[in-house]
Amino acid sequence: KKNKFLKGIFDWVQVNAPGASIIPYCGAFENDLIELDAAETEAKCKELEVTSALPKIIRTAFTVVNLILFYTAGPDEVRAWIIRKGYKAPQAAGV
Repeated sequence: KKNKFLKGIFDWVQVNAPGASIIPYCGAFENDLIELDAAETEAKCKELEVTSALPKIIRTAFTVVNLILFYTAGPDEVRAWIIRKGYKAPQAAGV
């Protein structure tokens, strides 16, 4: 929903950090979603006609700090490793 402070915040960010992105979100709403299971979360978002900002926050944070996910699979487990973008396997092995 619209926020009367958002335009002022956006303008300030553009002056003080040109090109930086902002992601408006409601911390209380995101916290409420954490308490729900996946089906309840989907139902609540559909009911309120909104989406969670958390996936966008995570993707943007990864991009800003130059991280990616690297997946490995073995007979016992599948694992996701967080590594710096551009690392070769020997560099990533130190993670």
